[in-house]
Amino acid sequence: MTLAAPERLADFAAAVLEAEDVPAGDARLVARCLVQAELWGHPSHGLLRLGWYVARIRSGVVDPAARPETVVDLGPLAVLDAATASATSSPPLPLPRRCGGPGNTGSGWWACATPTTSAWPPTSPA
Repeated sequence: MTLAAPERLADFAAAVLEAEDVPAGDARLVARCLVQAELWGHPSHGLLRLGWYVARIRSGVVDPAARPETVVDLGPLAVLDAATASATSSPPLPLPRRCGGPGNTGSGWWACATPTTSAWPPTSPA
């Protein structure tokens, strides 16, 4: 069996996504998350999804340039309209701000109207 270095796999996946007009930062985030899923032993959420993501972009289900917009902001509760953005498009109000401010309980919720998919990694791997 031939093994590839995780960084090389992430570079490849990012290049594939960038070729589909995914912004470089988003492409890199998705690539790192896919590789991390592989490293954690979850190949069903790893690189095998790359082709599926490309197909969703090419079919017009996901617009790689779209950005979600905040519809409701109640501090630790928010509703976002994803339009046709992928979940890698950073929410307008970052979740860490919602979950950790002074006097906050350390938890927060957000809902997404018109999501394109729940499969795209929404945050960077640890």
